[in-house]
Amino acid sequence: MQNVSSKTTGSHAGATHGTNDTCTGTPVLSLQTVQKTEDTLIHHLFRNVDMLHGSLWDKIILFAIPLALTNVLQQLFNTADVVVLGHFVGRDAMASVGSMTPVISIFVALFTGLALGCNVVIARHFGSMAETRIHQASRTAICLALFLGLLTLALCYPAVETILNLLDIPKGIAKDSQIYFEYYCLSLPAMALYNFFAAMVRSIGNTTSPLISLGMASLLNLLLNILFTCVFHMGVQGVALATTIANWARLCCMIFSNL
Repeated sequence: MQNVSSKTTGSHAGATHGTNDTCTGTPVLSLQTVQKTEDTLIHHLFRNVDMLHGSLWDKIILFAIPLALTNVLQQLFNTADVVVLGHFVGRDAMASVGSMTPVISIFVALFTGLALGCNVVIARHFGSMAETRIHQASRTAICLALFLGLLTLALCYPAVETILNLLDIPKGIAKDSQIYFEYYCLSLPAMALYNFFAAMVRSIGNTTSPLISLGMASLLNLLLNILFTCVFHMGVQGVALATTIANWARLCCMIFSNL
């Protein structure tokens, strides 16, 4: 009975601590072990679809469709501001926001391009099941995103008038353009963090979370645009405020959807 009890206890211990190598007796790294890490984001990543085994054709399609929709939705995110202003406020208001599109596109391209490097590094470590390096790369990416967001905010916010002069914005719409861009600068840290978080979850094939987060933020942006312009009559300032709120909401949605 004592031997049976000890064997039973040993089997429970083995089930609790993971699988052991039958030849050496050393623990083997399993997917269940990786899922018990303290980092909740990495914990979520390892629960996604297995991109390392089986046929790739169906997985490529499932990966590409949400990614393509996300890119389309990203282009429409700020277009909603222009459309609402043109329909409910006037041409000058629409022109003031539309004139800032080149600068906004630069920030989107900058954060997206830098986040792509994070995507490649984490995907490589995930493929080799290097848990420690995944944690290190993820934390480095988050710190880099926060640094870039705060740096661009610190550099751009005081230089709004200079940027407007470089763009040769007409004086008739310069004031509204300045208001819109000052509000937009406040959302730069959120944009940087969102793009890096999205790259991290995409690195193992999860393109759905960024799409859902962006979709909800776009809907929120549209509703707030209409509310601030039609109900509160805030004009360009209302649209700028709605965009800033939507950008931070997109980041929060991205984080909480991956907890």
